[in-house]
Amino acid sequence: MKQLMIFIMALFFMSVGTALAKSFVETFPKQPDPTKKYIIYLHGTIVEGDVIMPIHPVFGLYDMPLIRNALGDMENSVLISAQRQKRTKAPMYARKVAYSVLSLLEAGVLAKNITIAGFSKGGHIAIHASGILNNDQINFVFMAACNNWAFKDDKIKVAGRILSILESSDNIGISCKPLIDKSTNVKEYKEIILNTGKKHGAFYQPIPEWVEPLKAWASQ
Repeated sequence: MKQLMIFIMALFFMSVGTALAKSFVETFPKQPDPTKKYIIYLHGTIVEGDVIMPIHPVFGLYDMPLIRNALGDMENSVLISAQRQKRTKAPMYARKVAYSVLSLLEAGVLAKNITIAGFSKGGHIAIHASGILNNDQINFVFMAACNNWAFKDDKIKVAGRILSILESSDNIGISCKPLIDKSTNVKEYKEIILNTGKKHGAFYQPIPEWVEPLKAWASQ
């Protein structure tokens, strides 16, 4: 019965998701408009593969279409949001992201108009990309992304304007302060702690508690 209910829920949310207007692109534009802002959203591990709206047994539905819709409505901005393949290697994918961001910069997009935002494994990718780019003007949003994996490796450092968002009931993503402390090219750092009680699942839905700070950070 439980599996049947999950299946019914998935079908319902998929029908809702497909009804949403497409407010994003999946690949970096070949001819970017240098007057626009660019937001790169990197999803969590559970979305890797073919299922765009997966359901976690504890954290519930990861509503990727609704997240895209929420982040893609910023004025004069382009949301870039690709679905990664299963078992994507974070450091390798980060190099791909960094190379694509360099193409935006070469096309005349200002660094301050680029935001790389990642949740969980997507946040790991964003952290790696930040170190590769080493540009203190680019905006980054790390959501439930930091943990000992980033603190213990002295080679992992970040640069840019860094916003860290974490959930107080989550034990997967913790404060990024130790990462910031060992990084020398951070122009600005801010950390927001949510208190939703939803653990890691706080970022599975586009709730205002994290969506609005992300947009505000990208708009500065």
